[in-house]
Amino acid sequence: MKHKMSLSVSRSIAIGILVAALAGGASFAGRGYSSGPNFTSNQDISYAQKILVKNGYLRAGTYKDGERDQATIDGLRLFQRVHFLRPNGQLDQDTMGELTTHEKSTGEYRGTGTAATGRASEGRVTRVMPQTGSPVALQIAIGVFLVAFGAALLIQTRRKSA
Repeated sequence: MKHKMSLSVSRSIAIGILVAALAGGASFAGRGYSSGPNFTSNQDISYAQKILVKNGYLRAGTYKDGERDQATIDGLRLFQRVHFLRPNGQLDQDTMGELTTHEKSTGEYRGTGTAATGRASEGRVTRVMPQTGSPVALQIAIGVFLVAFGAALLIQTRRKSA
Protein backbone atom coordinates (compact mmCIF):
# COMPACT_ATOMS: atom_id res chain seq x y z
CA MET A 1 0.00 0.00 0.00
CA LYS A 2 2.77 2.43 0.95
CA HIS A 3 4.63 1.58 -2.25
CA LYS A 4 1.54 2.38 -4.38
CA MET A 5 1.00 5.68 -2.53
CA SER A 6 4.68 6.60 -2.87
CA LEU A 7 4.50 5.86 -6.59
CA SER A 8 1.32 7.95 -6.90
CA VAL A 9 2.90 10.91 -5.10
CA SER A 10 6.06 10.65 -7.21
CA ARG A 11 4.02 10.49 -10.39
CA SER A 12 1.95 13.54 -9.36
CA ILE A 13 5.07 15.55 -8.58
CA ALA A 14 6.65 14.58 -11.91
CA ILE A 15 3.52 15.64 -13.79
CA GLY A 16 3.45 18.95 -11.88
CA ILE A 17 7.09 19.67 -12.75
CA LEU A 18 6.46 18.81 -16.41
CA VAL A 19 3.45 21.14 -16.57
CA ALA A 20 5.45 23.97 -14.95
CA ALA A 21 8.34 23.50 -17.36
CA LEU A 22 6.10 23.47 -20.42
CA ALA A 23 4.06 26.49 -19.31
CA GLY A 24 7.15 28.53 -18.46
CA GLY A 25 8.88 27.62 -21.71
CA ALA A 26 6.01 28.96 -23.81
CA SER A 27 6.22 32.37 -22.17
CA PHE A 28 9.97 32.55 -22.81
CA ALA A 29 9.60 31.52 -26.46
CA GLY A 30 7.70 34.67 -27.43
CA ARG A 31 9.88 37.04 -25.43
CA GLY A 32 13.34 36.43 -26.81
CA TYR A 33 15.99 39.13 -26.54
CA SER A 34 14.66 41.44 -29.19
CA SER A 35 12.08 44.03 -28.30
CA GLY A 36 11.45 45.02 -31.88
CA PRO A 37 13.18 47.03 -34.58
CA ASN A 38 15.80 49.56 -33.55
CA PHE A 39 15.57 53.30 -34.05
CA THR A 40 18.29 54.15 -36.56
CA SER A 41 17.46 57.48 -38.18
CA ASN A 42 19.68 60.48 -37.48
CA GLN A 43 16.68 62.30 -36.01
CA ASP A 44 15.94 59.44 -33.57
CA ILE A 45 19.58 59.21 -32.49
CA SER A 46 19.84 62.99 -32.07
CA TYR A 47 16.68 63.00 -29.93
CA ALA A 48 18.09 60.23 -27.73
CA GLN A 49 21.42 62.04 -27.43
CA LYS A 50 19.70 65.21 -26.19
CA ILE A 51 17.87 63.26 -23.49
CA LEU A 52 21.05 61.41 -22.49
CA VAL A 53 22.89 64.75 -22.16
CA LYS A 54 20.05 66.36 -20.14
CA ASN A 55 20.07 63.43 -17.72
CA GLY A 56 23.86 63.14 -17.37
CA TYR A 57 24.46 59.91 -19.27
CA LEU A 58 26.30 61.58 -22.15
CA ARG A 59 28.69 64.53 -21.98
CA ALA A 60 28.08 67.40 -24.39
CA GLY A 61 30.76 67.71 -27.06
CA THR A 62 31.91 64.09 -26.85
CA TYR A 63 29.58 62.82 -29.57
CA LYS A 64 28.66 63.66 -33.15
CA ASP A 65 25.02 64.79 -33.36
CA GLY A 66 22.74 62.26 -35.02
CA GLU A 67 25.37 59.51 -35.26
CA ARG A 68 25.59 56.37 -33.17
CA ASP A 69 29.24 56.77 -32.26
CA GLN A 70 31.15 55.17 -29.37
CA ALA A 71 30.29 57.94 -26.89
CA THR A 72 26.58 57.54 -27.69
CA ILE A 73 26.80 53.74 -27.37
CA ASP A 74 28.52 54.11 -23.97
CA GLY A 75 25.87 56.61 -22.83
CA LEU A 76 23.09 54.28 -23.96
CA ARG A 77 24.68 51.33 -22.14
CA LEU A 78 24.98 53.33 -18.93
CA PHE A 79 21.34 54.45 -19.24
CA GLN A 80 20.25 50.87 -19.92
CA ARG A 81 22.13 49.49 -16.90
CA VAL A 82 20.67 52.10 -14.57
CA HIS A 83 17.14 51.39 -15.84
CA PHE A 84 17.47 47.58 -15.79
CA LEU A 85 17.35 47.23 -19.57
CA ARG A 86 19.58 44.92 -21.58
CA PRO A 87 22.83 46.97 -21.87
CA ASN A 88 23.49 46.43 -25.57
CA GLY A 89 24.06 50.05 -26.60
CA GLN A 90 21.24 49.81 -29.15
CA LEU A 91 18.45 52.35 -29.43
CA ASP A 92 15.72 49.70 -29.33
CA GLN A 93 12.05 50.12 -28.42
CA ASP A 94 12.56 49.41 -24.71
CA THR A 95 15.34 51.99 -24.47
CA MET A 96 13.49 54.61 -26.53
CA GLY A 97 10.36 54.06 -24.46
CA GLU A 98 12.32 54.61 -21.24
CA LEU A 99 14.16 57.61 -22.71
CA THR A 100 10.91 59.33 -23.67
CA THR A 101 9.77 59.15 -20.04
CA HIS A 102 12.85 61.22 -19.15
CA GLU A 103 12.11 63.99 -21.65
CA LYS A 104 11.19 67.20 -19.83
CA SER A 105 8.96 68.73 -22.51
CA THR A 106 6.02 67.05 -24.25
CA GLY A 107 5.22 66.86 -27.93
CA GLU A 108 8.70 67.98 -28.98
CA TYR A 109 9.73 64.72 -30.62
CA ARG A 110 8.54 64.14 -34.14
CA GLY A 111 10.13 60.84 -35.09
CA THR A 112 10.04 59.06 -38.39
CA GLY A 113 8.02 56.16 -37.00
CA THR A 114 10.06 53.63 -38.95
CA ALA A 115 10.72 51.46 -35.90
CA ALA A 116 7.06 51.20 -34.98
CA THR A 117 5.38 50.94 -38.35
CA GLY A 118 8.08 50.17 -40.90
CA ARG A 119 7.16 53.29 -42.88
CA ALA A 120 7.86 56.97 -42.46
CA SER A 121 5.25 59.18 -40.86
CA GLU A 122 7.09 62.51 -40.89
CA GLY A 123 5.32 65.29 -39.07
CA ARG A 124 3.24 63.14 -36.73
CA VAL A 125 4.19 62.57 -33.12
CA THR A 126 5.28 58.96 -32.80
CA ARG A 127 5.68 57.35 -29.41
CA VAL A 128 6.42 53.69 -28.98
CA MET A 129 5.84 52.12 -25.61
CA PRO A 130 8.21 49.36 -24.50
CA GLN A 131 7.05 45.78 -24.26
CA THR A 132 6.03 45.18 -20.67
CA GLY A 133 4.93 41.55 -20.72
CA SER A 134 7.05 39.34 -18.50
CA PRO A 135 7.07 35.60 -17.84
CA VAL A 136 7.87 36.20 -14.16
CA ALA A 137 4.23 36.51 -13.05
CA LEU A 138 3.35 33.25 -14.76
CA GLN A 139 6.28 31.48 -13.15
CA ILE A 140 5.35 32.78 -9.70
CA ALA A 141 1.78 31.56 -10.16
CA ILE A 142 2.99 28.13 -11.26
CA GLY A 143 5.39 27.99 -8.31
CA VAL A 144 2.61 28.84 -5.85
CA PHE A 145 0.41 26.19 -7.44
CA LEU A 146 3.13 23.56 -7.16
CA VAL A 147 3.85 24.40 -3.51
CA ALA A 148 0.14 24.24 -2.65
CA PHE A 149 -0.23 20.97 -4.57
CA GLY A 150 2.78 19.49 -2.80
CA ALA A 151 1.49 20.60 0.61
CA ALA A 152 -1.92 19.06 -0.11
CA LEU A 153 -0.29 15.77 -1.09
CA LEU A 154 1.85 15.81 2.03
CA ILE A 155 -1.16 16.44 4.26
CA GLN A 156 -3.14 13.72 2.50
CA THR A 157 -0.28 11.25 2.89
CA ARG A 158 0.11 11.99 6.61
CA ARG A 159 -3.63 11.65 7.23
CA LYS A 160 -3.79 8.25 5.54
CA SER A 161 -0.74 6.91 7.38
CA ALA A 162 -2.02 8.07 10.81
